[in-house]
Amino acid sequence: MKTKKITKIDALAMHLGVDKNDINIDGDDVFLASRGKTQRWMVLTDDDADATVREQILNSLWAFNAEFIAAHTRDGLSPGAITALKEMQGMACEDANDIVGAMIVDMDRFVRDAVMTDGRGHFISDYDGAEVELDGGFFGYRLG
Repeated sequence: MKTKKITKIDALAMHLGVDKNDINIDGDDVFLASRGKTQRWMVLTDDDADATVREQILNSLWAFNAEFIAAHTRDGLSPGAITALKEMQGMACEDANDIVGAMIVDMDRFVRDAVMTDGRGHFISDYDGAEVELDGGFFGYRLG
């Protein structure tokens, strides 16, 4: 007997307790679910969630806590350098991303430590920062 593979829509519908016909595609891995008020969700495999969180982190290096960044530089930063980094982050915002990226010695370790500290949901879900484990090996992130 063949078992039916659960789709992303099936998994999200089961989680939300809605009929899968109440869920519409709104982009790559993004779905709109009618549950009273429409909810926007991203549903990813574990590997896709890892890739997405990495991309989100790399695009927001400038926004990380200066002490966290300092812990990932070659020799750390002095208190004065941390203060200067904070000032630069506040003034340059997104434009500081390349500078912060150049300071980080091991980007894989930085991403791993960020995920261990805050979880993937913190970086993917702009609604509540949560990651929800769904049936079928999927993970859900509410976007709105």
